[in-house]
Amino acid sequence: MDKVYELIVAILTSPAGAFGVVVGGLLFIFWVQRKAVEIITNHGHLKESCGKNDDNIHAIREDMLIVKSSLATIREELATQKNIITTISETGGRKSKPFSAQSPLALKDTGKGMAQEMDAEMAVARNWESHIVPNMDKDLESKNPYDIQQYCMERIPASRKGFFLPMTSTR
Repeated sequence: MDKVYELIVAILTSPAGAFGVVVGGLLFIFWVQRKAVEIITNHGHLKESCGKNDDNIHAIREDMLIVKSSLATIREELATQKNIITTISETGGRKSKPFSAQSPLALKDTGKGMAQEMDAEMAVARNWESHIVPNMDKDLESKNPYDIQQYCMERIPASRKGFFLPMTSTR
């Protein structure tokens, strides 16, 4: 073992051995540098892919915010519908109709009570001049009570947002 050690020391201390070690070290450094460049070059697409993933995550977050606001709107609509159904069921449903059978429809005492409980008068008053009348002026030729009734019955359930500001639940 001592002879091997002495041989290695003799080679490293000789001019040719020292030159060989320096050249070998430089070749090793060159090889490591080339491998590092090769790895960076071959995996550069990962950085682009991460950027695309970040964009996709951002788009998903935006979509989730839209869905969240849509769910809030749906909850408001369901609360309003629940109020209407509850009010109708509490007043006896078909036993006590909320409106008369004459044309145009007129509210009976039951219907007036339901409208008062749902704050319908306030909702209509708040939206009549700003939302309902402008739409009727555009779409309705004759403005007799029956035509107004039919117009409201056909269009308001289909596109409530075009006629009313968002309502808040009273229950």
